[in-house]
Order: sequence, then structure tokens, then C-alpha cells
Amino acid sequence: MGGTEGLVDKMLRNPPTGFRSSVICLDELGILGEAARKDGFDVVLIPRGQGFNLKTVRRIAWHAGKNDVDIMQCHHYTPWCYGALARLWHLRMRTIFTEHGRHYPDSPVWKQRFFNQGILPLTGAVTAVSPFVAQALQRVEWIPQRRIQIIYNGVDDSRFDHLPSKREREYSPK
Repeated sequence: MGGTEGLVDKMLRNPPTGFRSSVICLDELGILGEAARKDGFDVVLIPRGQGFNLKTVRRIAWHAGKNDVDIMQCHHYTPWCYGALARLWHLRMRTIFTEHGRHYPDSPVWKQRFFNQGILPLTGAVTAVSPFVAQALQRVEWIPQRRIQIIYNGVDDSRFDHLPSKREREYSPK
């Protein structure tokens, strides 16, 4: 389980007022997907198989139409490709692409760059979690800087409210 999965789990379990959330997992549910399903949340598994699968696009579009999805937030590159294309079947849905990190080495692929230019108009917003990720999206994926918004990774520091301060730990008798 990584940071993205944890974020998606929090978003599923705590949607903003007036929103209803569901999750589509590609290939496998994972630990959090299984737990969320067990807890009664709408978690859908769509296995892709080998290579690019147009059936996956149609299944995502079907899910969006059936569940009246207004906004599809796609975390990472591959879900973005499928989600943006699904918008062709579900035109009123807005698509958000959020990139959390990059693989190393991060090498440009001309076919991917060409494909990105086709799905970028189907994308309402592109977000990156850091300036480094935003630069990689520009350099490697050819996504214009003006299209990328940086939303920094955050930590809910209230989790640490009950801990003693460093000063209290250093000076308290043991």
C-alpha cells in the first residue's frame, strides 16, 4: 500500500458534503480496496489484461453512466488514459488527472506524448503533488505548464496532537 492508495481511501470514506464517492481499481483491489468493499463502500474491480484494452474504457464509461458520475479523478498516468477516453461515452463527466510520482528513469516515449495531446482536451484539470512531478509532466509527457496545478502532499498533523513535545520528552523524569 502506498500514499496514493491511502489518499484514495480517505477520499472514499470522507467525501465532501453533497458528494457520493466510488472507486474503480484497475487489475486488483489491494488491501484498502478489499477493506473498503467489506465496509460497504462502492469499489469496482476492472481487470485490464495485457496491453491497452478498449473494453476497460467502455466498462469505466458504463460505471460512470450507471452511477451518474460527475467527476472522475484519475490517480496516475494509466488510469488517466482510461478515464479521459471514458469521457467520450459520458460527456458530462469531468476528468481530473493527478500525478503523485514518477518512475526512474523517466524517459519520454513519442507514442505516449502523441496520445497525451489527444486526451488532454478531455481533461478538465491536471494536478501534480510537487514541482518536480509538474516538471516531469511537462518534460516527459508534453503537458503544458499552464495546464498543471500543484497541490502539495499534506500531512494531517492532528494525528500528533496527543504526543508530548520534544521539550517535555527531554526534561521529563523517567
